[in-house]
Amino acid sequence: MGLRCARLTFYGGHDWLFIYGKIEETIGQTASDNALKMNCKNQTVFIGDNLPILRGLNSEIADLIATDPPWNKEKRFNHVFGTNPKDRKGKTKPGFDDAWTLDDVKKEEHELLNSQHPDIYHLCTLARKMHSEGMMAYLVMMSSRMLECHRILKETGTLYFHCDHTANAYIRMLLDAIFGKENFRNQIVWKRTISDQKGSQYAPKQWGNNTDHILFYSKSDKYTLKPYRPLNAEEIEAKFNKTDKDGRKYRDDSSSLFRAKSMGPRPNLCYEWKGFRNPSPAGWRLCKERLEEEFQKGNIVIREDGKLERRQYLEDYPGYKPGNLWYDIPPVLGNEKSGWATQKPVALYSRFILASSNEGDLVLDPFCGCSTTLVAAEKAGREWIGIDRDENAETMVLGQLGKLATSQTPEFWRKRVIIRKCFDQHNGWPVRDDLGKIPNYKKHFDKLYREQSGICPGCNWYRDAHVMTVDHDWPRSKGGRDNIGNLRVLCLGCNSAKGTKTLAQLIARNKKKGIWNYGLYGRETPIDATNRK
Repeated sequence: MGLRCARLTFYGGHDWLFIYGKIEETIGQTASDNALKMNCKNQTVFIGDNLPILRGLNSEIADLIATDPPWNKEKRFNHVFGTNPKDRKGKTKPGFDDAWTLDDVKKEEHELLNSQHPDIYHLCTLARKMHSEGMMAYLVMMSSRMLECHRILKETGTLYFHCDHTANAYIRMLLDAIFGKENFRNQIVWKRTISDQKGSQYAPKQWGNNTDHILFYSKSDKYTLKPYRPLNAEEIEAKFNKTDKDGRKYRDDSSSLFRAKSMGPRPNLCYEWKGFRNPSPAGWRLCKERLEEEFQKGNIVIREDGKLERRQYLEDYPGYKPGNLWYDIPPVLGNEKSGWATQKPVALYSRFILASSNEGDLVLDPFCGCSTTLVAAEKAGREWIGIDRDENAETMVLGQLGKLATSQTPEFWRKRVIIRKCFDQHNGWPVRDDLGKIPNYKKHFDKLYREQSGICPGCNWYRDAHVMTVDHDWPRSKGGRDNIGNLRVLCLGCNSAKGTKTLAQLIARNKKKGIWNYGLYGRETPIDATNRK
């Protein structure tokens, strides 16, 4: 699997390069050196494993990531009717396998996460003890991908991660570790079904599970959020039930003129205005200047009966603020159904997109499945990129766009949507172009040798410079690049033994053969490379 490079900025203003899961300080490169830009086109759907695809996308290009990934439900969902139920070898395959084992996650993902993010990997191993091996495998898989999503998000970007009770607690800790607990904003609870219990002849042993959870994170404290929804016609008639002389609808909001007595005294808000004052020491809700400003705008009037009235006009009303308990969006119904049991309604993802992005922003869904995010983004006038590993994703995306986003046919969308099938690094994977020119990797020898204090990381022995050479942590044959963060100086013996292995694999091999030095980095017993065991 080819891995890619990415830039991150940590506290203190230093730029770092996230390469093949490793964090290294960049040399002579800052975020201002290269304009951050997209390296793929709008309305692109990548088909394949999303990890190498995410690693190939440029940093800070997405304004919003809204995704409904696997939930570790330990179930196999049936294939969608009408699509090919066979894999490329002709074997029957499930439409969606959400049962995880440690064998499902590539060994390289374990190695990279363990060596480069030990705290996150430790969290995954704790999940193995507290829950199951399946939960550990699921979290390792998700960790690698969410680290890339964090990199791809702009500093003003946000994430909506859809899950349920199965892995909610574990995913919350994982995202806290990646995004920072201070950037956790909400846990939204969506009531997905009307019924509280499944029909059964047996007495229930638990409360019904009829809600989903959406974890809402931002990348920083500067992000877009408009947590409102527009009122429907019936709600408008009920709420804005008055009309002024110009025919403008409004509601009487006079209760918000004065502070309640229970709110306590506020001497600075106790004043007389046009003969009115609050008899309570709690005072007005507005300072005198704001009160006069609202009066001049016509939002506060003195009625013919001599009483004050504060008005909120319909055109000034931002919308209903639903909070974080959503029961007003029904499950997928009618024409919207695609055949997938795990499909989510477009209305739900439209609310995420309208609240946390602006027209023209880029929305990314790394697990686009039923195309719900892509349809909602298209309807809202956003740019979008989708990734899914199912070979039938093309049919699903084109069909759902034609059916739900516009009145156009799938053939119309076939001409507009870019389908990139990515089954190996030479076929469709995006390649980052935001890292600037990379110098010849051998020029870094002196710096690397000094940083390593002459210690070969392959065998942990001290070596003289003349028996050392520059090699790659992650080999170029597997997609590794020549960035300094992916380079080490190895002794000639380790360089020869490494071949196309990763550095982690070389270390494991040397420990098994008894070559690894378990002493104090070998500093006290320098030996020549030709005298190795």
